[in-house]
Formats: sequence, structure tokens, C-alpha cells
Amino acid sequence: MRAACSASVRFIANVPHMKKMIVVLLAAAALCLGLPAGAGIAEARIETGRYTAQFVEFGAIPTPLAHARIIGNTYYQDYYGVGPRNLTIMRLTPTKRGMTASYAKDPVSLWYSRVEYRKTSYGYKGVVYSMGIPMGDMILRKVRARR
Repeated sequence: MRAACSASVRFIANVPHMKKMIVVLLAAAALCLGLPAGAGIAEARIETGRYTAQFVEFGAIPTPLAHARIIGNTYYQDYYGVGPRNLTIMRLTPTKRGMTASYAKDPVSLWYSRVEYRKTSYGYKGVVYSMGIPMGDMILRKVRARR
């Protein structure tokens, strides 16, 4: 058995252009099977703009709407539409499907309080974590520009 295998390997190695043909066939098979050729997209782009923000506690208790803005990698929110404009300021980190909002980027801050957003057709929807426990949903709806 071993002699038969080594004989066939020697035969393939000695046939002209056989190595190139094998490489081409393997590459074609990888493309047909959809194997990744590169790293792909590592993170989504955060959309700058104005939003309305609503926190739904425990998935059932909605809070009043608040005004929110995203400028660069910073999230600003007022106090339910009546308070100072930049009362809540959070840092945004892009992820593959959206972004993560937290007060700072260190691991302790991420454990203490964070919102993991995913991109939706109307803006963003995320889960609010406090001390590692999911506390509810945060919904950011894109506001159309005023003319």
C-alpha cells in the first residue's frame, strides 16, 4: 500500500505542469466553496447624525424619548428631551455589526455599563448591560434633517 502511494506521488510530481494544475484546481475549489480569501470587513461604519433615543427597561417599561447625537465616535444624549444637551457622553467603538457605547474603553468600565448596538433599517438597537447583567433595550431612531 505504501509503495503504491509513493509511486503515485512520484508520478504526479514528474508530470509536467501537474503541480500548477493542482494549485489552480485547489484555488478554484476554494472560490466555489466560498472560502475567504482575505480578512474581510473588520468593523462597520458608525453613522453620524441626530437620533431619538428610548430605553425600554427589562423589555417592557419604556422611558420617554431623548434627543441624541452621534459625532465621530462620541454619543451625546440629553435628559429625556428636557435637560442639558450633553448630559450623557459615551465613547463609541465600532464592531462588525454596529457599535459598543461605554463611558470609557477600559474593561472595568465596559463591565460596569455598556450598550451593544447593532445596525437596523431605522438606526440602531442595542442591549444595555449594567454590571454584566442585561437591563433592557436601547433604541436609536435616525431623525431626518430639518430643511
